Amino acid sequence: IADSLIRSPEFHLASFGGDLYITLFHCFSDEYSRQEILGNILTHTGGGNDDQIAVALDVLLTLSQSSCQALRPFSVFIKGVLDYLENFKDSHIRKLFRILSILSI
Repeated sequence: IADSLIRSPEFHLASFGGDLYITLFHCFSDEYSRQEILGNILTHTGGGNDDQIAVALDVLLTLSQSSCQALRPFSVFIKGVLDYLENFKDSHIRKLFRILSILSI
């Protein structure tokens, strides 16, 4: 459901999909489930429209601020988003580096 919502052209629905991903990440405590959820979030950064990328990065930023310790084991996956920089707007790049900075501290 979250995947379909985040792909919606309606920003409010996409934002709700992002909130679902955040809730799912907090609900599951095992690493396998969290890795699957994070993988789904990261797929939205690799392709799609600007709003989809923005919502996915907002989700990652929220998780990095609220659950840094839980997200840190998956830093290597998040660093993989650097491969998509040519598709990003400046605001997306700033947000990505903010996320990586939070995780590295």
